[in-house]
Formats: sequence, structure tokens, C-alpha cells
Amino acid sequence: EGDVKLAPPNVPLELLLDVDAAVQDADLCQELETNCRAWLQAVTTTMQHQLQKAHSGPGPLAEIEYWNDRGSTLTALLEQAAQPAVAAACDVLRRKRAPSLLDFEYSIEQARKLH
Repeated sequence: EGDVKLAPPNVPLELLLDVDAAVQDADLCQELETNCRAWLQAVTTTMQHQLQKAHSGPGPLAEIEYWNDRGSTLTALLEQAAQPAVAAACDVLRRKRAPSLLDFEYSIEQARKLH
């Protein structure tokens, strides 16, 4: 449940921080787009699971457990989306105007609203 994983790109952070050079590297951009689509899938799946999840039982204790679990899962997701490597990859994809990034950013914004 709280084991949401947004795997950072398998690229040194320094390569991503040089956005001008990174957008010129077609292989790198393709890899980043693949990562972004995987992140989008992870975010979408996590949010669907959280929205479909029901309380574990009656009473206030079940209610507290429900909201604690939802909060910790969404916190983990948002913290991973803010990792330096993920943020740098998004900067490259933003400069490249990758359509997958728009969907990912929208999903992250929706996760923030649920949080």
C-alpha cells in the first residue's frame, strides 16, 4: 500500500541538470519519456486504489486508520515525485514539450488534491 515506487531515471543527475544538452540527446529523452509513462501508471494506479478503498470496519478507529493509510500513501507518492532526479527529468521533458509529462503533472496535481 505505502510501497509506491517512482523509480528515478537510470541516468546521472548531472546529465539531467544540463537541460540544454539533455534535450538534444534523443536516447536520453526517450528513456525519460519511458520513465514518465511508468510514473504516470504508478500514480494513476495508486490514486484509483485509494479512491476505491473502503474502511476496514465500523467505528472511529477504522475511520482513523483509513485516513492515516491514505495520507501516508499519498505523502510517499508526492515525496517521490519531488525527488531531485524526478524533478530534473521533468524539467528536461518540459523543455522537450513531452505530452507524457502533461499527464504526469496533472496526475500529481490530482494526488495533491486528494492528500
